[in-house]
Amino acid sequence: MIEMVIETEGLKKEIVSELLNLGVCDKCTLRYLGVKDPVVYRNTASIKTILGGLSKKEDDDDVADVDIDNEEGTGLPPAKLLKCNPCAACLGLLQSCVEESFLDHIADDIKKAGIESSSYAPVLTLPISLQIRAQSIWFHLIDKFPQVYKSLQYMKPEGISMKTVWKWISTMDLKQKVDSKSEWMTNGDLVINMFLQYKDEDPECLPMFKLLRQRNKRAELTRGAVEQMFHSMNIETFHTHFKCPPPIPTNQLVLDKLACSHMALFIAGRYCKYSRDVSQSPWLDLEGKRVRGEGSVQEYITEHVTPIFNCDTLRFSASGREDSDVRMLGKGRPFVVELINPKKTIFTPNRIKLLQKTINESTSLISVRDLQIVDKKAVTYLRDGELTKNKLYTALCKSDGREITAEMLQTLNETKTPIVLQQITPLRVLHRRSLITRPRSILELRAEPASNQSKDMFILHVKTEAGTYVKEFVHGDFGRTDPSISDLLGFPTEIMALDVTEVELDWPPEIKD
Repeated sequence: MIEMVIETEGLKKEIVSELLNLGVCDKCTLRYLGVKDPVVYRNTASIKTILGGLSKKEDDDDVADVDIDNEEGTGLPPAKLLKCNPCAACLGLLQSCVEESFLDHIADDIKKAGIESSSYAPVLTLPISLQIRAQSIWFHLIDKFPQVYKSLQYMKPEGISMKTVWKWISTMDLKQKVDSKSEWMTNGDLVINMFLQYKDEDPECLPMFKLLRQRNKRAELTRGAVEQMFHSMNIETFHTHFKCPPPIPTNQLVLDKLACSHMALFIAGRYCKYSRDVSQSPWLDLEGKRVRGEGSVQEYITEHVTPIFNCDTLRFSASGREDSDVRMLGKGRPFVVELINPKKTIFTPNRIKLLQKTINESTSLISVRDLQIVDKKAVTYLRDGELTKNKLYTALCKSDGREITAEMLQTLNETKTPIVLQQITPLRVLHRRSLITRPRSILELRAEPASNQSKDMFILHVKTEAGTYVKEFVHGDFGRTDPSISDLLGFPTEIMALDVTEVELDWPPEIKD
């Protein structure tokens, strides 16, 4: 849009000359001209063509004159200052920060981080003074060339951001230096955070800080706050508080630090638990000491996952949980491990299969199956399933001593389903659950004799909706679950052992051996 208006008005040469006289570099001049072709910024000949032979001179003595007021206190003559100064707009981001030596330094730091990845996302964090300088140049152009820029005054003060141009210029070179087979994109898995500093940041930002504090005594100098301030500020007010155009800088941006972090990886599977003394997650006291159980499903799995992926930390989640004294049988319960900032990230299916084998051979208390790496979107299946899945249970039940007869079992088997329960929060979990009444459904119910057990016992098979307290459905929890098996039989009934035999959630996909 800016390019079209400039061509129509025939003012390109005048605008280019003005920007160069302000100490703006060639690439930033293109940005203010509205040039949006990435190829142009990487081609010196194309830049010179668009600028009509004009250019910010940095290698010879043919330097344009500049307004001496902009150089007050520098100790350098105007022409000399303009020749050697960093760009007044980008402070050298599109000059020294795209040079071979700078990119070599970035590439070396990325390699030293030792993080595997097939895709990279460079992220620049820049000083706030760049926002102020951009706004100052923008308002100056509106004043100087109103026929081009006045109609655009409420837009952001750059047609193309300097961050975008830096990526256009640098990422192809970085790709060759780091990994020629990798992809460099905005949503890459390995995030490269580059923090750049500017020596004169504080004095240049001081007027803005004072303005923010006038509005709010607790205001902080943030990019969002500055952008909001400029959004409601007119040119006259800006001139009152800031230099317009901005002064030519004598210091350029320098790299303060570089930090690499990989996006989280997610490894999913199903686990079975064969012990009645293993919890899903560790039971620890405030000092981190185990308070009960032989261990946990989480620990048996993650003690092998952590070293292989070399992650900083991890989060274990499952589709619901069983009590520590309840076994998880059948195909198992779906789970996912979220690996935070893993260093090893590229694995073949065979490598994951080997990890699964290692876990299964390390203990007889649990096992895993269908182990696989999934994307973040797929994890929603697990979370949604927690609320919607049905589960199948098998329970060994015991009467108050009376013999269980065929008629009693028939009474249960002829009970019409679904049975809608009203379950007040059980006493055993009241310390960690809110006190409410939950309607829950028993979808299927079948009772049978307990072979090789005493005559006062029987086997109960039930299918329930998510969130049903099965133990309380058997004994009634002092009337807090209504109805219960005790109610249906007419005498007290206890649960001796409970197994989850199936979690009806078709995720993650089954992996054939």
